[in-house]
Formats: sequence, C-alpha cells, structure tokens
Amino acid sequence: MSLRPLLLLLAAPCMFAQNSLHVASPDGRIDFHLSVFQPAEPGSLLRLGYEVSFQGKPLLDTSYLGFLIHNQEPLLGENLGLTASKSGKGDGYNWLMGEFLQNGSLGRRINVEVRAYDDGVAFRYFVPRTSPLEDIVIEHEETEFRFARDVSLPMYSDPPLRVEQSGVGSVEVSEAPRAGYPNMLLDRSDSRTVKVALAGVKDRWPVESTTPLTTSWRVLLIASQASGLNGSRILATLK
Repeated sequence: MSLRPLLLLLAAPCMFAQNSLHVASPDGRIDFHLSVFQPAEPGSLLRLGYEVSFQGKPLLDTSYLGFLIHNQEPLLGENLGLTASKSGKGDGYNWLMGEFLQNGSLGRRINVEVRAYDDGVAFRYFVPRTSPLEDIVIEHEETEFRFARDVSLPMYSDPPLRVEQSGVGSVEVSEAPRAGYPNMLLDRSDSRTVKVALAGVKDRWPVESTTPLTTSWRVLLIASQASGLNGSRILATLK
C-alpha cells in the first residue's frame, strides 16, 4: 500500500460550521469561535477552523488550523469531529480545550487549547499519543490568520506582524515559543491572509518527533488602536 501525505485541516472556503465551541474574554469584548467547517467545493473534506470578533465586529474571518503530516495513510475515512470539550477560568483569561478526532477511532487526534484575555487570544495544539501513530513528522503547519478586511501584508515576515483594520481594531500576530518546536514565520497567501511557515533545518522536515506533542502558542494581541497593543503581558504569561 502506497503512503501519501495526509493534509489535516487545510484551508478552504467554508459553507457551514458544526461542532462549534466558543470562549470570550473576561470583559466580553473578544470572542473566539472554534468550529468544524464544511468547505464549499464538491468533495472537500471537513476542516477545523476559528473566527475572532472584537466589540461585536468580525476581526478575523474563518481561518484554518492543522498540519500537513508526512507519510500518513488515511485509516478509516476522512472524518473530523469534536469528541469532547472543557472550559474554565484562569488568571486574567477564560480558557477552552476542544478535543478532535481525524479518521475514525484509530486516527490522529488533535486538541486545540485557547485562552481569551481582555487584550488578545492565544491558542496551541496538543497531539496526544495514539497507538499505532506514536511517531509524527510534520511537513507544514497549516495555521492561518485571515483578516476580515483587505490590509497591507508583506510577502514574508518574522513575527510580530501588526495589522490595522480601520473601524474594527488593530492586531499583532506573534508567538510564545516552546523549546523543541520550530520558530514561526509568516507567509502571505492572499491580500487578507498570512499562513504559518515553520523554520526548518536543511535536509530535514521541520518537526520529526513523537507524540505526545505540544506546539508553541499562536498569539493575537488585540486593541482598538495600534498604541493599545503596547504593554500587553500575554506573551510573558504563556509557557
């Protein structure tokens, strides 16, 4: 049986969302929705994605999540679904954990942890150990940041990346690195979207590891004005 890369949760235009989860900042101004989306293209697979609103206005449109995993043959179909979730309160934030399953009962599991603060949101992936898929090789991380309006984006950049959306708010895209996980770069894919690119080593995939695997935090600092992004302590508190 030939092996081929399995694209988990790749970006595509969505038709509708299901298995939706939600977490808001303590002051209620920032809203993060995590959902399974059905893309509009015929034959497209379900995708995991998120949306962010600020003060009742869309800040990030549907942006997709996940990895391109090397040499993983689909096991039991191409199903993606929410299996469990939990939520709670932390020191200055509300949190959400969504647990998802790809490819049936023997497939790859992926959890998404989200923290919503009054001045931004942060999320990361956790891939638990799933026999017989203990090893994991990641070619690409497919995390997107799709802004609600056309903005001026560089073709390729290091974080942090600041973006102003007139009448909506300002966003700074950054990360809280985790030891052993590659640093994040940002690659523009269209006039409103940047996608995570993982810094790699020559002749190796960016991630060659075993599960359980925890990634770096992807961070969105959010404010009404660009000056309000200064002084946030979100990055300092994430570990």
